[in-house]
Amino acid sequence: MPPPTKRRRTEPTAVEEITFDLSARQEYLTGFHKRKLQRAKQAQEAAAKRAKAERIEHRKQIREERKADLERHVREVNALLVPADAAPGVDDERESSGSDDEWSGITDLEPPPIDHEAEYVDEDKYTTVTVEAMDVTREGLFKAGQEDAEENEEQARDASEEPASEKKRRWTKDKPKDAGHRGKKKKRNFRYESKAERKATRYKERSKNKKQARERKSG
Repeated sequence: MPPPTKRRRTEPTAVEEITFDLSARQEYLTGFHKRKLQRAKQAQEAAAKRAKAERIEHRKQIREERKADLERHVREVNALLVPADAAPGVDDERESSGSDDEWSGITDLEPPPIDHEAEYVDEDKYTTVTVEAMDVTREGLFKAGQEDAEENEEQARDASEEPASEKKRRWTKDKPKDAGHRGKKKKRNFRYESKAERKATRYKERSKNKKQARERKSG
């Protein structure tokens, strides 16, 4: 047997200092509600991610099913068309029957006359019916072309009847062009005098009155 190993004596490490963080303690004691809200938010985000992945997978399955249905429908249609193409006699019969009866198009039928008269006799009664084309407007019913004729007449009447005020006056020797202006009196221009002009006018009037008074005294 090997000799027993000697165990080294481990000296206990002395803790130099123990610090107590009051802010961390305060945050732990007052943060229960905050941590609860964080866990709820994380759970909601995880649920939203799972729902999104499920929707994507569901849409993928729907697309694959629709694609498979479309391919199956195409195969069925092709299977139905193959026997029809394999029978050449049917097409020949259709072509032969179609060549005999060719379509000549739409035949132009003359419309019945609009403006005409019809006579009806019933025992002792005799009636004449006149059919004419009419135009429908907001004002009522008019004969075809009647409204245009009335407009042309109004335009011609307006052109012929010129207003008297717009007629050009003709000047002659008896009535010259400036005859109306000779009898008119020229209007004087009126304006207000300034303060200096009024003062000068009063001074002139006073000096004139004084001069006349001196002449009367001397005379």
